[in-house]
Amino acid sequence: MNKEKVLLENLITSKQNIQRKIMEMKRGVIDSENYFREAFKPIIEPLSTHVKQNVICNTRSTELENKAETPCISEEDNDDELNSSYENFLNNRPKSTRYDKSYGMYYDKDSDSYKIGKHSVTFSHGKLLLLNKYYQFTPGLWSLLCEKEPKNTTIADIESYYNILKTSGVHLKADGKPRTSRYHKWVTVVKPLYDRMKMEEKQFNEEISKINENTTPRINLKSFNNHLSSSSAKRRKITQEFEPFDFNPEANSSMSTNPVVEKMFNFTSSPKTMKGSGLYKDVLPQTQLVYYDDPNELVTRLNLLTSSQSVGNTGVNNEIISILEELRERNIIV
Repeated sequence: MNKEKVLLENLITSKQNIQRKIMEMKRGVIDSENYFREAFKPIIEPLSTHVKQNVICNTRSTELENKAETPCISEEDNDDELNSSYENFLNNRPKSTRYDKSYGMYYDKDSDSYKIGKHSVTFSHGKLLLLNKYYQFTPGLWSLLCEKEPKNTTIADIESYYNILKTSGVHLKADGKPRTSRYHKWVTVVKPLYDRMKMEEKQFNEEISKINENTTPRINLKSFNNHLSSSSAKRRKITQEFEPFDFNPEANSSMSTNPVVEKMFNFTSSPKTMKGSGLYKDVLPQTQLVYYDDPNELVTRLNLLTSSQSVGNTGVNNEIISILEELRERNIIV
């Protein structure tokens, strides 16, 4: 009888759920909720399965009969708060105005997925995956990505959001200019991070220009070649006048009787042996020596060279290899 009763109750509950979903489909509400719930399903399910643990504080045995038990605050309250935030985001985002659509996540109906900028976002075990890089999806990072006025953020959340902005470019327009705004999120969060990006880019360009100035200058023949290939450059015939040469054998007849000349061309049967060391040839390699006082200077230089190499500069490979060899010789790296 108990099994039949339970089965009957389950059938009644299922019938009510089916009727409720049919009514919601008619109102067009269930479609939007399913999109949000499926996207955040890996995050909501682990949080919803946690069991609330109330720790009972130790009290005296004589007070147990007169006073009620006082539960202490558990560490899972933060998880419950995060779970409720996700639930509120899923249920109210389509019609709420407190969520951000300019500098964070948005739902793309065509691909049926969430995106940041032009890049899709997935969730796995409480982490956000963007462009093959994972970010810890904390309440602070969630607030930075989804809300117009972020709250409860930490330094780690700001750094994660900064890297997301750099990789996704969601704060930039199609022409590369920033999406300025008068609202709270742009003024207090996005604009300082954008200024930091510009400052780092300026410092990097200055270091690259210093490296280019220290390299050996090359002769620029572009302007000369352009002049030769231009139509205004005309060929000119160059002539050189030579003075006439008069050959008079009588004037040079004394050469045959000059004793000095005779000694010069006096050949004998046993010529003298001449010894010599040959010609000197400069074979020293042209090596540019760089002096340093602190190994930290080498590490800083190595970071700069690797950054330059990552953007396409292939002329720094030899210097990178030399710095790595020097650091290995000093047992700084293995």
